[in-house]
Amino acid sequence: MMLLDMIKADNLAFFFSVLTIGFFVANTIFLIFSGIKKGIVLNTILSLFLTMVLLMLYATHNIVIFFALWEMATWLTYLLANNPKKSSKYLWASLLAEFFMLIAVARTVAYGSYDIAMVAHVDPLNLIMFCLPFIVKSGILPFNFWVTDLYTGSDKRFVAYLSAIIGKLGIFGILRVFLLSPGLIPEWFIYTFIYLAGITAVWATFKAVGSEDAIESLSFSSLSQVAFIFASVLLMNKSALIGGLVHYLNHMLIKMGMFMAVVYIWAKTGTTEFKRLGDFVSKMPFSFLFFLMLGISLAGVPPMGGVISKWFMYEGFIEESKLLAVLLFFVAGVGSFLYVYRLLHSIFLGRKKPSIGLVSEMNILAILPLAASALISFLIGVYSRPFIRFAAKALGMDFSEPRTDIGFAYIGIVSAVFGALILFAVVLWLLLPKHRYVPDTEGYTAAAYLPKDIQHWDYSYNFYAPVVRLGDKFVRLFSLDWLARFWKEYIAAIGELFRGIYSGSLKLYGFYLMSVIVLVLFLKEMLK
Repeated sequence: MMLLDMIKADNLAFFFSVLTIGFFVANTIFLIFSGIKKGIVLNTILSLFLTMVLLMLYATHNIVIFFALWEMATWLTYLLANNPKKSSKYLWASLLAEFFMLIAVARTVAYGSYDIAMVAHVDPLNLIMFCLPFIVKSGILPFNFWVTDLYTGSDKRFVAYLSAIIGKLGIFGILRVFLLSPGLIPEWFIYTFIYLAGITAVWATFKAVGSEDAIESLSFSSLSQVAFIFASVLLMNKSALIGGLVHYLNHMLIKMGMFMAVVYIWAKTGTTEFKRLGDFVSKMPFSFLFFLMLGISLAGVPPMGGVISKWFMYEGFIEESKLLAVLLFFVAGVGSFLYVYRLLHSIFLGRKKPSIGLVSEMNILAILPLAASALISFLIGVYSRPFIRFAAKALGMDFSEPRTDIGFAYIGIVSAVFGALILFAVVLWLLLPKHRYVPDTEGYTAAAYLPKDIQHWDYSYNFYAPVVRLGDKFVRLFSLDWLARFWKEYIAAIGELFRGIYSGSLKLYGFYLMSVIVLVLFLKEMLK
């Protein structure tokens, strides 16, 4: 079969291509009209090139072309991050994993096929080596050590692309291979990484809750959600697969909009630290409304779309009796309420900070992508059928009704209950006494005014101290910084060894030569 015959677009490629193109267009519109001028041209060109590479990657079934395009995507991500020091862990972890992918590619070609579908037919080891870059790209344990540096150190204009598209690229890889290889995936591989993904989700949630920076909190939130989708895809259960793809779409919308709002604030104030932000709702009321809608969706609260996708994913795990995985992702889900509230409070509510004077509402063209992402996520929640069918078609499944084997997903009833609760809360707010700002002269201790340093006297700093203390040991255990340090020191030691060997000294080289001669003569005598 000719190589060009293996390049073909299918429904799965169409699904991912539509989302990638839609994100690129929306993000480009935002960057152009938001007033962020520095570096926009280069960023847009590299993003366009990366988008084109991804579209070709989605379409190909040729294993050699797939590997080449995957490698290009890794290097373009490194360039777009625009911080070699912070993105070095991501690069060497990806390249090491791609070395094993290359071995799998060579073994598949030697087996007599260029088709990705044949990867699992060679043997299970070949499948695992080929899938290793997908696990690394998704940040699943034990390959989460690069996440902190890359997300927090990347160019702020690129971090939305990183979270919405690149961070979930491994999910496409797993789907591409697994859907073409039914019944050939080792169960131990599936269940091992399902539970590792569950631990990753909890770890990332604790990191997001304890973060003191908006970009960092959103980034770890992304990792937690990606781990949930990754596990759902690995399960290869009908409900979980469709829920995973719908959540992929919904999460892309959520992070696109939320990152746009935060990046805009960063461009105006120069900071994303929570302790320097606050009360931006008075300056950005429409941005707050859309950010609130997306935050509700991220937390999985009706009537937004997050509840639909999570519902299906949970049902998939329950159908397969993976109750421990349900528990892990439930803990991560509860944590999402915490960091979503933290983001809303510390950025848009809370105490007014000096940085507020630098901010005004986005213009209508810049806020358009943010509004569109919030409204589409709302549509997923209130009218989910078209989106479920879209996901089912991408997977080659017939799933026209939003109904699963265990229960129903007619979210209207649930939405009505939550709507009644929200209405009750609004009535209480209207009836009860309102808060008032208290001047410094009314707050004092030991006959002295409270200190001016914000972090000592309001909740913008160390917001969830008890929760952070509760999860501190868990976070440190699974951060695996010790593994990264080990590899760094190990590679440095190897480098020092070679530097000592190739010293440039003729006397030392003569000693090497004599040692080799003696060793050869000794072995020759031993083998007689």
